[in-house]
Amino acid sequence: TNLLQAMRAYLPLANGGRLARISLIETNAPSTAVSARVLSQTTVQAMRDILSTAAGPTGTAPLAQLPDVLVAGKTDTTVATNGRPVAAFIGMAPADNPRWQIGVLLEFRQQRIQLAGNTAAPVFAKLLAKIIATEKAQLP
Repeated sequence: TNLLQAMRAYLPLANGGRLARISLIETNAPSTAVSARVLSQTTVQAMRDILSTAAGPTGTAPLAQLPDVLVAGKTDTTVATNGRPVAAFIGMAPADNPRWQIGVLLEFRQQRIQLAGNTAAPVFAKLLAKIIATEKAQLP
C-alpha cells in the first residue's frame, strides 16, 4: 500500500462514512462525483474515538496533537521493500468533525528503526499548524 492508497482508506472516517475522490490538488469546488456510503455514522464515530486515543497522550502519537485542535490518527513503523525503515502517520483534524486529512511518510537512510510517533507525527503537527495559521491569516 502506498501513502495515497492509505489516505483513501482513511477518507471515509474523515468524510462521515462516505468514500469520496481523493486529490493532490486543493480545490474549493464541490465534487461532482457521487460518494458512496461505506461506513455507518456509528462506525465512523467509534473509529474517530479510537484514532483520537491513538494520537492522544497515552497513544503512539501524542506529538501529533496541537494545543487547540484535537487530532485523530494512527502511526505505522515498518521496513520498506528496499530494506529501509519507514515511519508514517495519517491524521485528521479536528477529530470530531474533520476538515483536514494529512498523511506523512518518511523513509530513513540509516538501518535503525525510527518510531513514527517520534518522527512522522510531529511533522503532521507542524503541517497542520501551518495550514491553520495560513487560513487564519486569510480571514478578513
